[in-house]
Amino acid sequence: MLDVKGLQVRYGTVLGVDGLDLHVNQGEIVVLIGANGAGKSSTVNAIAGLVRPVAGLIKFRDADMGKLDAAARVEHGMALVIEGRGVFSEMTVRENLELGAYSRPAIRSAALRRAADHAIAMFPRLGDRFDQAAGTLSGGEQQMLAIARALMSSPKLLVLDEPSLGLAPRIVDEIAERLTLLSSEEGVTILIAEQNASLGLDIAKRGYILQNGRIALEGTAPELHSNTDLIRFYLGGQSYVRT
Repeated sequence: MLDVKGLQVRYGTVLGVDGLDLHVNQGEIVVLIGANGAGKSSTVNAIAGLVRPVAGLIKFRDADMGKLDAAARVEHGMALVIEGRGVFSEMTVRENLELGAYSRPAIRSAALRRAADHAIAMFPRLGDRFDQAAGTLSGGEQQMLAIARALMSSPKLLVLDEPSLGLAPRIVDEIAERLTLLSSEEGVTILIAEQNASLGLDIAKRGYILQNGRIALEGTAPELHSNTDLIRFYLGGQSYVRT
């Protein structure tokens, strides 16, 4: 479904991503693991069209994404949940969800409500906060809202950048459970960029470890789970894998 070859991202003279190759098959959950500054956000932002790479090919659903902006990629079936959630704090949960459907202008009000009901069914806490300002939600609830808002575009590929950042372990587990359901029951393909290897490897089929903008290691989730020495090395001396 997603093929990235030779991706290179620069910020002036700084090379953020250097010749990265990865692929995500339809229906898979794939995790991109790396420490801060490894190039994870640069990679997913380039895939989603928020950052323009200086080299490389991004193909999604057999189409070259190179000339498409971020909005066009959403219309093509890609949705990104950015690092830091990015909810509109003064708008209600309902209004945030409705904005997530902007790429579906023909959707009628009844269908819009059904889409919102479906998104809320994945995260029932949001139903109790439907008319509450997003800025008054907890951090975990805001992350759930950000994911639910992305689902309003009916994506074929859901890309998440650091979804566990700053969240309590029980909230991380709840989000991981919902992402697993999205993949297994609804067939949504998911790419997760994470420093928290435990979250990614517990739910992913395959993973890539990123270091200094390059893929340092790749393999199935069980293979990476068992290779704790390499994970400690590539994540700067820390292992996040559950024991």
